[in-house]
Amino acid sequence: MSELFETQLEIDRKKVKDAVRLQLPIELTTYTLPRNMEVYFRKVLQIFLEECHETQLYDYLNFCLGELLTNSKKANTKRVYFKEKNLNINNPDDYAKGMESFMQDTFSDIDRYLEMQKKEGLYVKLSLQLSGENIIVQIKNNSVLTTFEKQRIQKKLDSVQQYDNIDDVVSNVIDQSEGAGLGIIIIVLMLQKAGLSKENYQVFSTDKETITKIILPCNQKLYASEDILAHEFVKLQKTVPVDKDGFDAIKAALKAEDKKAVFNVVSKNPMLALLLVKTLVDKKIDNFDLNHAVDVLSFEDFNKIYSEDNSLIRLVPTNQAMLDCIDHSVAVAFNSFNLAKNGANGTIELSPEELYTYGLLNSFGGILVEARSEEQEKVIEKVADESEQKDVVKDVFTGGNVNTYISMLFMQSLGMPENLYMMVAFWNNRSFISPGYENASKVIYLGEVMRYCYEGLVEFFQVDSDICSFFNIKDETQFNYIINQLKVK
Repeated sequence: MSELFETQLEIDRKKVKDAVRLQLPIELTTYTLPRNMEVYFRKVLQIFLEECHETQLYDYLNFCLGELLTNSKKANTKRVYFKEKNLNINNPDDYAKGMESFMQDTFSDIDRYLEMQKKEGLYVKLSLQLSGENIIVQIKNNSVLTTFEKQRIQKKLDSVQQYDNIDDVVSNVIDQSEGAGLGIIIIVLMLQKAGLSKENYQVFSTDKETITKIILPCNQKLYASEDILAHEFVKLQKTVPVDKDGFDAIKAALKAEDKKAVFNVVSKNPMLALLLVKTLVDKKIDNFDLNHAVDVLSFEDFNKIYSEDNSLIRLVPTNQAMLDCIDHSVAVAFNSFNLAKNGANGTIELSPEELYTYGLLNSFGGILVEARSEEQEKVIEKVADESEQKDVVKDVFTGGNVNTYISMLFMQSLGMPENLYMMVAFWNNRSFISPGYENASKVIYLGEVMRYCYEGLVEFFQVDSDICSFFNIKDETQFNYIINQLKVK
């Protein structure tokens, strides 16, 4: 394997690691699927499973990947072949006629047909994503299934129950028109052997693509350990860590009795903002606009909130890791405010000012992990020691993979409203968002990914296209233009 190839894989390992942590997709594209590209796809799959700590799935998924990549490439070849023969692939008679010679003609002249596919822009894509407790593998190609192809696939899916093992399939299933046709049945049989069903294997078409999706549950023992650890960690989180520089700044603003200065400090510090929001919740004020909060609360309120005697405050040193967390949170808040104000056509359930606050608090779990106490560090070690995967449990927890869950649990413990802590926990998995806040969650999602794109951790292809459409973002150029206009710093 070449040095250049290995260097590229190391670069991709960093990208995959970030994608797994943020639960965003990794996507690879090819037009002709040469041998070296297929090897590359398989290596990225291996890296992805390593970062998900699910290496035991590799042999199975590696087989599936080979079958599905080949099927997708063949589907694209079929389109250019039918076009060259002036046959309508959606016409039953033309389809039958074309399939009589398709395999023989294309096999003997495959390089020419692959070049035609490339010129036509017919691609094959591999998409890998950790989403909640599932691994989702998708193979996509932009050749939409015909009615006949759909029927053929469904027939094979329906026939799986006839077979007990792979040898039976090989002996009895032959589809001479389009190859042996064993792949789909073998994949589903393998799923069943793993305790899953054909529901974990889906084939469907949109108006632009054919997508084959495999959904696999992750290691439940690992998730159980992380769940226990997160709950134990938050049980010990009796205080809000406040960086020393931020605390000194708010004390100076209060001493001057300058509400504008108070707002400027609080709006740029997620820890101070959370303490303020906690007070609003306690006072049953459901408007989380920080500017409004500063207006309605008195200096007496502020002096109680930001006091050395407030048992909810734990002062922590201001270090670079803490500053990075603060910078990220402020940028997400700024992005969210501007997206809600300028690009959502009045359909957002929360005001831009409130969404600024939501964005500011959205990464709070990372702050808690960075500022963990010695007692919390001991809990991490204890739970990790009791698990079967000690190093993995610790690495996953401290590496940021559980940050959003920690945010949710901590905000729950403070009595925060459900729509706030659910948006914090599931900004990148919006199926869990509280009803009535679907569009607000899109604001936070895009505010987050814009920041991650700015930081070089996310690329445009990983951004949800439906959310881009909601904000009338049509392409990467426009997306980057908006980031620059927002002057994300």
